[in-house]
Amino acid sequence: MIINVPKILPKIITDKYDIVRNTFIDRDKKELYNEFEIEVGDAKQDSFFPQLKIKRWDNECNFSVRLIDDDPDIPKIETENNKIKYIKNKLEAHFYDVPKTEKMPDSYEFEIILKEKPKTNKIQMSIESRGLSFNYQLESTQKEKDAGVFIPENMIGSYAVYHKSKQGDYSKMGGKNYKSGKAFLIPKPQIMDANGWKVWGKLNITGSILSIEIPQEFLDDAVYPIRHASGLEFGNIGIGGSRIDICWNGSNNSTRRGNSFASPGNVALESIVAYLEGKTAVYDAKVFANEKNSGGIGTHAQIATKENTGIALLKDWRIFALSNEEILSERNYLLSAMAHNIDDIFIYYDNIDWLPDENYEEIIDIEAYVNPENPWVDSPTSKPSAWVVSTFYESDSPVRVLVEGKWTSYYCIQNHTSSVDDEPGVGVNWEDYWEFDSLMVFKRYSIYAIYIVDLPVVSPNLTNRKNYNGYLAFVQQFIKHRLNDTTPWASPDGYLLS
Repeated sequence: MIINVPKILPKIITDKYDIVRNTFIDRDKKELYNEFEIEVGDAKQDSFFPQLKIKRWDNECNFSVRLIDDDPDIPKIETENNKIKYIKNKLEAHFYDVPKTEKMPDSYEFEIILKEKPKTNKIQMSIESRGLSFNYQLESTQKEKDAGVFIPENMIGSYAVYHKSKQGDYSKMGGKNYKSGKAFLIPKPQIMDANGWKVWGKLNITGSILSIEIPQEFLDDAVYPIRHASGLEFGNIGIGGSRIDICWNGSNNSTRRGNSFASPGNVALESIVAYLEGKTAVYDAKVFANEKNSGGIGTHAQIATKENTGIALLKDWRIFALSNEEILSERNYLLSAMAHNIDDIFIYYDNIDWLPDENYEEIIDIEAYVNPENPWVDSPTSKPSAWVVSTFYESDSPVRVLVEGKWTSYYCIQNHTSSVDDEPGVGVNWEDYWEFDSLMVFKRYSIYAIYIVDLPVVSPNLTNRKNYNGYLAFVQQFIKHRLNDTTPWASPDGYLLS
């Protein structure tokens, strides 16, 4: 049986959506190549389904989530103001825009309303995605809290969803603006009964199933209907949900923090952008681009740096203008930031699964802020070696293992030679030899580069190999041409485009 949407729809709906095969398709394309596009329903089917699809970056990445509903009751499709409603006897699914906030410029909710007590305390949905990684946000440890980490309550247990491989702003090259690579956020759901009693649900994504677990005591004692039973609010937010200091309260010490990334090609750096927040006074901050391991493991030559002084307290994306420094293809680089003040300064971040990212952090004093290392000598945050079968392990030795798709660390509690039966977290006897330590997550900082031009591969001819100044002039002329001129351009003598 085909479920049809109403033939006559209110203007508030038709102004926002095109209707294609009983699917509501968002007409607002936002900024070029940075869309947060919405589809309600399934455009590949003739009938309406309780499904939401999010498309990012001109559909380069997408995510679909559909309610698993085995109730044979036939639904009705209605609209009310800006809401699209899927209505059945025992539940309803509502789809609608959420009012904009400072941290959620675009947000959309897929809400489940329970009209009576359900048979189970779990709501399940099927999901499909392309080009995205889903990163669970753990509560910070006491050690992290002591180090200045702050994670809001609704971020603990949420999922930060990132592009699997891309970050950075290519819009000035005619490309897309990925910012830090964050596609959207799925906050932990807050569920509410008819009297306003609120509880947190438990969000979980495993394989192709997204589930929301509701406390059973709440379901037993709540006054129905229950609102936001799924609480699935999808926020278009390129900022990390947590923060950590890059300058300490009451001291002149800073912490330089950054991530590694693969070069996008032969490009020039216009600027570095970081999401920073001050606390009680204006502050100074520096950013850096370094070529990773250029001088050997742990030694990173500086490509570019910039200091901004007298930065206002408000949390915001801060742009540090560079001088069109070049980075080359097939190399890895680091982007990092640090600050100087007598009070706390923060950079925002999300926890991500270990692969493929690495964190770099180094505590520095005021002298190191004024005269930073060049090259920067620092190693990535330590991580234990992978567990290997037929290997002798001593007590207290750490290992990492991929368990249910997540890197997890364990400590050995008994000397032994490893076998498949004692593989940590997996083998039938693993608890006799190993103790769970923690899930391995690392920080993806809210920092990225703006690229302005893809540089040609150039090679001076044999008569000009020592003419380095000429080469620099060539690159500068090429950049100027690409940015400011539309007339045909010819290479200076002695330099070849390839």
